[in-house]
Amino acid sequence: MTADNKHAIEFNQVRISYPGARDYALRIDKLSVNCADFVAVIGPSGAGKSTFLRSINGLIPHQQGELRVFGQSYRQRDLVRLRQQVSMVFQNFNLSPRMSVLDNVLIGRLAQKKGMLKALARFNDEDREIAFLALQKVGMLSYALRDIRQLSGGQKQRVAIARCLAQQAKIILADEPVASLDPINARRIIELLKELNQEQHITVLVNLHQVELVEKYFSSVIGLKHGRLEFHQDSQQQTITKDWNRIYG
Repeated sequence: MTADNKHAIEFNQVRISYPGARDYALRIDKLSVNCADFVAVIGPSGAGKSTFLRSINGLIPHQQGELRVFGQSYRQRDLVRLRQQVSMVFQNFNLSPRMSVLDNVLIGRLAQKKGMLKALARFNDEDREIAFLALQKVGMLSYALRDIRQLSGGQKQRVAIARCLAQQAKIILADEPVASLDPINARRIIELLKELNQEQHITVLVNLHQVELVEKYFSSVIGLKHGRLEFHQDSQQQTITKDWNRIYG
């Protein structure tokens, strides 16, 4: 990130399409997300929310336009460097079921490794210390040696967030991270992400459907519909309910 660049993410005339589709899956002319912002991404099913998030870390490449992360435009050859800075949290946790909690968190360290160390998943004492600190931060240190299959959904999501912290990513993309959780655990996960955003200045974007969570916790909100940007605004604006109804209507 350059000293004069306040934007973590910038879209400029970005177009994404899937083979055989008649319309663009994502079409964003202009959009910027500030560094250390806490952003909700809303829209009905099929609005392009997952495509939007996955385009940022290169899981889904854009065919047209420019997408910049911390001022840098990335292409397929640069994805290793990009993914050192950007991590993802998934609805289904995306954890390895036959590994311990600690080993799942250590996977986040692979983004910072190269060559045989990465291929063989070799971790040193520094990696383990970073992983333990990440688990402590999300309140899961006492579960470090547990089998991941013994955890509840809310606990698994905390482990997934700890993996992002172990990666030392500057951006966290969370794709429907609370969709499978009960309301209490959903709120706790959003509160945890908000805490990390404020304390560590991590830029966080979260796909959500719960308007009450958006209004309570997020500093800004992006609204998508049919793959297009409908609005990007302060989540505290009085028009949020009206705009919500517009894109879900």
